[in-house]
Amino acid sequence: MLKVDGFDKAIIGEVISFNRPNVLCYSIGGIIDIMVKRDGMTVDEAYEFFDYNIAGAYHGEGTPVFLADLEWSDV
Repeated sequence: MLKVDGFDKAIIGEVISFNRPNVLCYSIGGIIDIMVKRDGMTVDEAYEFFDYNIAGAYHGEGTPVFLADLEWSDV
C-alpha cells in the first residue's frame, strides 16, 4: 500500500475491494488540518494544494483513497 508522506495521522483505515489491492484511506479533513497547523497554510490554500498535489496524483493500483468526511477534530 502506498502512503502520502507526512500525513500518517490522517489515515482512517484501509479500503478492501474485490479483485483489487487494499489501499489506505485518508481523511481529507485530517490532511487539511495538518497542512493548516504544520505548514501555516490557510484552509483555502490547503484545499488547493490537496486537490492538485495529493488527490490529483495517481501512482498505480496502490494509490490511496480520500474520504470527504463531515467532521474531523483529532489532529
